[in-house]
Amino acid sequence: MLPSVRVALVVVASAVSVSAQCDTFAKQLSVEDASFSIEWGADGNADELVRFTTTEYVAPGGTVRPALEYVFTKCSDTTAAQTAYPSATVLQVPVSTVTLASTTILPFIDLLDDELKIVSFSNHNYVHSAEVTEHLSANSILDPYNTETWSTDWAAVAALDAGVHFADFWSYSSTVSGLDAADAGQGARVVVIDEGRESTPLGRAEWLKVVGLLTGKEQLADATYQGIKAKYELAKAMANSALITHRPKVVHGYFGEKWGTTPAETYFYPAATGTYIAQLIADAGGRYNVPDSYVANSDMSVATARDMLEGTEVLLWSGTNPGGDQDSLLASHSELARTGPIQCGKVYDYYKRSHDAGTFIAQDWLESGIVHPDKALEDIISLLHPDLLDQDTYYVRELAAVTSDQGACPFDAQEGDDDSSSSSSDDDDDDDDDDDDDDDDEDV
Repeated sequence: MLPSVRVALVVVASAVSVSAQCDTFAKQLSVEDASFSIEWGADGNADELVRFTTTEYVAPGGTVRPALEYVFTKCSDTTAAQTAYPSATVLQVPVSTVTLASTTILPFIDLLDDELKIVSFSNHNYVHSAEVTEHLSANSILDPYNTETWSTDWAAVAALDAGVHFADFWSYSSTVSGLDAADAGQGARVVVIDEGRESTPLGRAEWLKVVGLLTGKEQLADATYQGIKAKYELAKAMANSALITHRPKVVHGYFGEKWGTTPAETYFYPAATGTYIAQLIADAGGRYNVPDSYVANSDMSVATARDMLEGTEVLLWSGTNPGGDQDSLLASHSELARTGPIQCGKVYDYYKRSHDAGTFIAQDWLESGIVHPDKALEDIISLLHPDLLDQDTYYVRELAAVTSDQGACPFDAQEGDDDSSSSSSDDDDDDDDDDDDDDDDEDV
């Protein structure tokens, strides 16, 4: 197994400081589902602070995410905190202004009603949130990204002197180096919101607490998260009750051309087991039908994918689909012909809440869907078990069935399952999966 990630946040009971004016945090937070932890500590004056660290993490595919260490303090003088934790980057909180380098951080700010703190965001047209879009437009917020040169004006960002520069893992290094080159020392104010490392939907959403600590809304962040988690757990219990006799086999992924191949080579790219999407499907009462042996982000051959999809009832298509129906999807990806989801008419995508961002279609699933796993779970339940939860979906769009004859749905007569496993490795077609793995190894 790949090494897991631990993030530590440390906060301490406060005494009166003799060296600086200090406030206390509104709530002592604890961590329930994410891969970070919260502990409580103090500086040399016994004033309250939060130590935020991430340990090194090796992501699927071998990308290494390095360990980071921060300390958050509510003291006007940060000297005592820096002395207590000499290796850490110390930040005075709450911050009054922030810059953002990724849309994945927007929903955390939006959920805490902190849009007004945003002073810079790259690629305004990528934003789906109406509230954030209005703020960006009404207040002439800086967009430092030049689409013609594919570069960021870091000097303009540094000139804003924001309290924190939020980045995701992928934008972290370029943000640090860009800011330091423009104004030495500002790179130390870059904080990673790395929800992408989480393997569960609730773990991703719990990073809201980190943002709350930085912006002075830790109490609201905790209350909001508790509400989201309660709704999620209620829906999960409903979808996994003894009344559920059939757990449909589900795959999330897309066919795409591999970059740099001539002639173009097509492969299938599903989400791997052990990911948040696989967990979401299991919690929704489905069985994730991707072999456990599949390595995340690797090329799955068309033959292997077709074998897998022929035994799959539901496809959650994660690629593009401008036509918005199964006919157009099949026209673009003939590899899907006569597979289970096409035959059963159960193909869905995530474009119900989306807009044209110019170079691509921006999806709210990849924005507010991060902090609303409760809504995402209800969507999947309503697809897999419509008799259990009959309601309109929020993020997921049903694609109109194909008009050509693709054959009968092989699952129509199925009344129950032999087991409740969410992994294909325990299904009746184990031998087929083993054969698929061999084919995949040969083609990669």
